[in-house]
Amino acid sequence: MSDVLGVIPDDGYSERGRVNGIPGLYPPVVLRWRPMLVSELSEFWQRAEALKGPQLRQLMAAQVAGKLKEWDLQGPRKADGSEGDVLPITKEQVLRLKPGLFDRLFAIISLARRRRTPC
Repeated sequence: MSDVLGVIPDDGYSERGRVNGIPGLYPPVVLRWRPMLVSELSEFWQRAEALKGPQLRQLMAAQVAGKLKEWDLQGPRKADGSEGDVLPITKEQVLRLKPGLFDRLFAIISLARRRRTPC
């Protein structure tokens, strides 16, 4: 990120953050992502205008999966009681997230919510 301008990213940058969990809805998630550029946002919204319901969620999930580079979201505990493995970041996995977390992740990668404090 440019130290001088602050809001103009250099190519190849990524950001790190944390989505605070909401008990009973979704766990906290630490992640690294590449924010959507203005050109990508324009293209997304142009494509999204023609879609409804499940088709729009598919497009959003593809964007989230493509922009997320790391997360610590784990699968179910193993049979021996140890923690589950970190889940792969795929469109299919993103579509399985609870709606609140899904929407939060899309807002983060699309820069709908810019914050300096934890998400």
